[in-house]
Formats: sequence, structure tokens, C-alpha cells
Amino acid sequence: GFKVLEPPQYKITWTAWTGGTLGTDTIGYGMDYHKNSPFSAKDRDQDAGSRDCSNAYGGVGWWWKSCSWVSLNANRANSPPQNSHMGWWTKNGEMIQLIGSTMKMRLMT
Repeated sequence: GFKVLEPPQYKITWTAWTGGTLGTDTIGYGMDYHKNSPFSAKDRDQDAGSRDCSNAYGGVGWWWKSCSWVSLNANRANSPPQNSHMGWWTKNGEMIQLIGSTMKMRLMT
């Protein structure tokens, strides 16, 4: 599973991905790019890139690094603006557009 670390950056991290594929990739491949990245939102740019990735991708919050390989917190596929689609880049450079996602969290004590 994954962990969201404490404020103010709310970095995302994990120890290992298990199971699951998306196209020819394991699920973890696309997310590895985002590991240890802080959470950015339209009013709080914390990504490592020179552009404000949250606003470039429709004003949505995500663990952007220098923008994304995976964006599960965006508008539905094919909705404007064009950069705001929900998707997963594969290691072969293919963008798999998604129509929905669910992230479940629980408090760890």
C-alpha cells in the first residue's frame, strides 16, 4: 500500500506494489515516477518542475513531480481542457485514458 506523509508537503510513498497490470505495464511502473513527490493543488504549487502542473492539468490536486506519468485525480477522459484527462502513461509512451478512479485511505496508528 501507499502512505501520505505529514504536512506541509503530504508526500506520497510506498514500499512495494503487488499485482496488477495496465496494458503491458505493471501498475507500479507509472506511479514510480511520482514516489516521494509532494501534493500540489491549484493554490499550492509544490511540484519539482518549472511549470505549475496542477493548473496546467485543469486545476486538480495530485502528487505531481514535473507533471505526470499518472493522473488519477483529473477530469474524465476527453473533457476540456485537453491536458486534464485522467490517464496512465506506459513505459512504451502510450497514454491509457481512464474514465474513473478510486483511492481509499485509512488512518494508520
